[in-house]
Amino acid sequence: KKFDEEKIKQVVGICKELKIKTLGFFILGFPWEGPTEVKRTIEFAKRIDTDLVQFTRLIPYKQTHLYDWMVTSDILPNDRYDEEKNPFCGGSDDVRRIIKMAYRDFYLRSSKIFSLLKVFSPYDLFRLARYAIITRNI
Repeated sequence: KKFDEEKIKQVVGICKELKIKTLGFFILGFPWEGPTEVKRTIEFAKRIDTDLVQFTRLIPYKQTHLYDWMVTSDILPNDRYDEEKNPFCGGSDDVRRIIKMAYRDFYLRSSKIFSLLKVFSPYDLFRLARYAIITRNI
């Protein structure tokens, strides 16, 4: 990924000074990513420290360059996901586990928990935590 991490951190810092809430959006599971790259993405999300974060798995949609490339490269044969070739593309338990790990690594830090108290009311945090427990998303 071609970007200047310091510039991103600077922009997030300026937004925080101006009391603008920030959201980091990260897609995990590009075909060229392995566990090391996924871990680096999670660590990057923690370093830039946006107020909120969303981790999602890659979904290559039909009629996109990525989808066509994956079909041509035999990563996505027969118009279906092949979890043996790229487990992130499917709905496997491994993918769910990695995304849960990403959320836990990001949100279950004492500094992040305290900063969430500035973003959400205690009641909203309670409701979010309850939802995450009930749905087993954390």
